[in-house]
Amino acid sequence: MTDGQILGKIKDLYRRNHRLVEGHSYTIPSADTYPYQWFWDSCFAAITLSYFDLRRAKAELRSLVSRQFENGMIPHIIYWQHVDNLPQLDMRWGKRRYQQHHATSVFGRSGQ
Repeated sequence: MTDGQILGKIKDLYRRNHRLVEGHSYTIPSADTYPYQWFWDSCFAAITLSYFDLRRAKAELRSLVSRQFENGMIPHIIYWQHVDNLPQLDMRWGKRRYQQHHATSVFGRSGQ
């Protein structure tokens, strides 16, 4: 795959995951499972976008800080719009893992 083909695929992905709600432009990590604006993902999206769309990279960060709290905190997730029918996450793996190791603390001793 050539550099041009890779860049084309990256641009296509960012085009498909772009959202514009109430004048706020942002990139979602995944339409299927993460349809909101996430702090961490938006920061990395802005870095990537800055290589081929500086205007959109700046808009990504502006959307993020537009919901900054009065105390300075920027929320981890911004729910710009309601999304119906999100799949439920399968938590069984974590529950099984916890049950297998519940007697051992982080220090490797039971009950502490």
